[in-house]
Amino acid sequence: MILPALEERGVWVGESAVYGANKQEIAVSHMVIAHRNERGRIKPYSTVMRDISAESTAKLELLRQMNTLRSVTEAIPESVAVVGADLRYRFVNSAFERWMATPCKNIIGQTVRDALGRDAFLHSLPQLARALAGETVSFESSFDGAEGSTNLSMSHAPLRDDQERVDSVVTVARDTTLQNAKRCACVSSASATH
Repeated sequence: MILPALEERGVWVGESAVYGANKQEIAVSHMVIAHRNERGRIKPYSTVMRDISAESTAKLELLRQMNTLRSVTEAIPESVAVVGADLRYRFVNSAFERWMATPCKNIIGQTVRDALGRDAFLHSLPQLARALAGETVSFESSFDGAEGSTNLSMSHAPLRDDQERVDSVVTVARDTTLQNAKRCACVSSASATH
């Protein structure tokens, strides 16, 4: 892999590992440069290495955290979505995909207006704006779909970047349609007995 690149381009850049003190493996960013003699043949090589073990460890930890969060959002029955300040979806879990009856790949990058439709977007916009302003917002809402009306208990919480600026909103929605129907049935039967 390195020698063919050196023959073709004269340089190879990648990541590798070297052994340091106590035979401890160290991740390095590695560049090898081929030097050609007057006949065009590669004679010596120069190599430059930079210790990237801290960055590699940080990347692995970030990946672990991302996988943990993905597993958590998949384990809960609620719909979870992250909407950026540009009002485009950045993340959705499979419960959200099922609720929208649309695969994740068709939702990510789409605007809230395009995904939910004009009326639902206009209904959601004030709460999204409050969350983007830094407030955690909880509310009840209903959406009309192909299978009728769905009642949702929703929360919008601001997500902050490394400078503590709100850069997106996490939305958690729980379908309360059946609970509301049972509550209404109980109220109706209580009213009928009086």
